[in-house]
Amino acid sequence: TGCPVVVSGLDRIPGGASRETYRFVAHTGSDATTSRRMILRLDPAVSLIETSRRTEFAAIRAFQGSSVPVPEALWNEEDPSILGGPFLIMAEISGGEASPLKLMEPPYGANLATTGKHKWSILGTIAKTDLVARGLDRILPEIAGDECWRRELHHWESVLDTDELEPQPIQRAAIRWMKRNPPPPAQRISIVHGDYRTGNFLVNDSGAIIGVLDW
Repeated sequence: TGCPVVVSGLDRIPGGASRETYRFVAHTGSDATTSRRMILRLDPAVSLIETSRRTEFAAIRAFQGSSVPVPEALWNEEDPSILGGPFLIMAEISGGEASPLKLMEPPYGANLATTGKHKWSILGTIAKTDLVARGLDRILPEIAGDECWRRELHHWESVLDTDELEPQPIQRAAIRWMKRNPPPPAQRISIVHGDYRTGNFLVNDSGAIIGVLDW
């Protein structure tokens, strides 16, 4: 709209192995009176885990408006010159907790059964979602059912080739075994979150998951 944007309350959120995460308030309008809480996820110069920000942004946006609770995906910026690295911005989901330790304490600890049921229900919904209907086929490369295992194994073997600092005989033996004993062809190509664990979703004080994060 051409209106200036003023940022306040910039604060880094600890944790995260793939990206630096910050929360801030964006003030817009001619007098900067309209405000909205947002989350910035910035690619660092060096990351422990290399993941695709473009894929993560597309996945979050694909599930907006569905029964899978996700934050509103606002911007995906590829130009590293703006903030020192590519980044994405989402709307902040308030009223939730992600810390595994805090989720064991009141009031969350009393609702662990509710959280567990919701967690696995969401995972099932993700798995049965039609990726074409959600538009993810335009982002993710098409693959045949009998090639899924081969592509994944090749990817992780390549990561091992690049990153290992000393010989990894057990992992190498496992890779050789998997090549000799491939699984049957996939019956259906499904969406996989990739890091679906406690710490990557927000839980409210009633035990409901209100945001699935870190795709």
